[in-house]
Amino acid sequence: RRSDQALMSAVTAPHRLVDQDACELAPSLLEDGRRCKVTPKLLDALWADVEAQVAAGNAEVRKVAVDLYQAARLHYDQWLVRAGPTPFVSFVRLVRPDLLIGPHHWAMARAFERMARRELLRVMIFMPPGHSKSLFASILLPAWLFGLNPRGRILAASHGSDFAREFGREVKDLIASDAYRRIFPLTGISMDVAAADDWLTTLGGKYQAIGVGTAAAGRRADMLGVIDDPISEQDAFSETRRDRVKTWMPSFRTRLMPSTPMAICPVRSPIDW
Repeated sequence: RRSDQALMSAVTAPHRLVDQDACELAPSLLEDGRRCKVTPKLLDALWADVEAQVAAGNAEVRKVAVDLYQAARLHYDQWLVRAGPTPFVSFVRLVRPDLLIGPHHWAMARAFERMARRELLRVMIFMPPGHSKSLFASILLPAWLFGLNPRGRILAASHGSDFAREFGREVKDLIASDAYRRIFPLTGISMDVAAADDWLTTLGGKYQAIGVGTAAAGRRADMLGVIDDPISEQDAFSETRRDRVKTWMPSFRTRLMPSTPMAICPVRSPIDW
C-alpha cells in the first residue's frame, strides 16, 4: 500500500500568499512552473481506493482513504483557482455551482484573468440586462481577487449608493461563505467594520463602494476599480445627467494607483451617449 503519511503531507503543505502581485502563486502548490502536485489521474486513483475500501468493509482504512482524497481534492481546487488553465471560471464553479457558464461568461473570465495579471488595465462590458455582468464583475471578481491577494484594495461604484452598498454586502457574504473559505482559507472579513460599503479583510485588505457622483476623495484602490451601471436607464436619456457622470468619471480614475485595472459595465441607451 502507498505511503499514506507521505501523500497526506504532500497535499496538505501550508500555502504562502504573496502580497505584491495579485496573481502571484503560493509556491507550495506547484512542482515545476504551473504544474500541480495533484493531478486528475491521482484523484481518480484515490477515489478508486475509497470505493475499494467501502466494498471491503474496512472502516478504519476507509477513513484514511477518504481523508487522503479530501485533502488531495482541496489541494487541487486551491490550485485551480490560482494557477489552473481557467482560474476564474474554476472559482465560479466552486462557489456558485448552480450557475450555467455560457460563452459570454468565458469571454468575461478571460478578460478578468488578464486583468489579474495586469496584462489588461481597462475593460468595458456591454451586455443586455440579465446576462450576469454585475454578478461577475461586481461580486465574483472582487471576491476572487481578495482570495489571491487579501491585502489588496478595491473601489467600486454604481449609479446609486444603495446599489453600490448591495454589491459590497454580496461580496462580503461570499467571502464569509463556507465554499469560499474552503479554497481561500486565509481571506476573511474583519469584525472591526460592520458596514456593507466600507469593510476590511482580516489581513488588511479594503473594499469601498460609492455612488456615482459621490466624492471619491480619500479613497484609494490598488487591485481593482469597478463601475457598474454608471447611470440608470432613465437618467441616460437626460443630457444633463450624462454630463454629470462624465464630469465625475475622472475623479474616480484618479483614485486608482498606477497599473490598477478598471472595469466599467454600462448599458447602451441613447445613440449619442
